[in-house]
Amino acid sequence: MDANIRQLLAIAISSEEGEKYVIESYNLLQQAHQKSKDDDGPEVCGSDLYIQCAEVALKLQQFKICQECLHMYFNGTTLSNQFLCRAYLCQAQLLAPKSAESVTEFETASVYILKAVNFAKDKPRYHFLVYNASVLYWQMARPFLRPGFRALLHPSLQQVVSALELIDDKDYEWRGTLMIALIESLVDANCMKEAATSSQSAAQFTLNRNPLMFKDVFKLQVNTTICKILKSMTSRKCSLII
Repeated sequence: MDANIRQLLAIAISSEEGEKYVIESYNLLQQAHQKSKDDDGPEVCGSDLYIQCAEVALKLQQFKICQECLHMYFNGTTLSNQFLCRAYLCQAQLLAPKSAESVTEFETASVYILKAVNFAKDKPRYHFLVYNASVLYWQMARPFLRPGFRALLHPSLQQVVSALELIDDKDYEWRGTLMIALIESLVDANCMKEAATSSQSAAQFTLNRNPLMFKDVFKLQVNTTICKILKSMTSRKCSLII
C-alpha cells in the first residue's frame, strides 16, 4: 500500500487533476489507519505518508484532508524525525491568520512554528527546517507588520531570530531583515531597553555580515529613543570603570 500512496502523491503534485489523486491517497491512508486500529497492531503504512499527504493537500487547498492527515499522524506513533517537525509546520499553516484582527490564530500558529524551531535547532541535519520555519513565520506575521500591531510579534520573533543565530544560518540578509523587524516590534511594544540591546546586536551583525543593511539599523536607532538609551548605557559603563 505504501508504494501505491507514494505514487498517487507524486502524480497529485504534477497533475492538473491533483485534487483527485490526493483524495485517493487520503482514502487509502484512512483504510490503512483504520486497519491498524482494528487489529491493534503496528501501522500498515509509513507514518511519513500522513505528513506527505497533508503537505500535498495543503498545497492544493484541501484543508480538511490536511487536518485529517495530521490528526491520524498525531494519533499514531510519532517518531522524533523531520516529519514531526513538518507536521508542526503544516498545522501552523492551517491556523495562519488571515488579517491583523486574527490575533488568537497568530498566537496559536506561532506555537507550532516554535515547536518546529525548537525541535530542529539542536539537530544539525534538520537545520534547514529552522530556516523553512522562519520563512513561514514571516508569511504569517505580515498582517501585523504595521504600527500598533508589531508589538504582538516580539515574543515569538525573538525565538526565531535566536534560533537562526544558534545554527549560524548563512542567509545574512534574511537574518538582518528579521533582526530589524524585531527591533521595530520591541519599539512598538515600548520595550525600549530590549530594543536598544537588540539594535546593538543587529548593528554589529550587519556591519560584519551585510554592511548594506547597517544604515537601516542606524536609521532605527536615530529615529527612536534608542540612541538616548544606548548613550545612557554607555555612560553607566564608563562610570563603573572610573
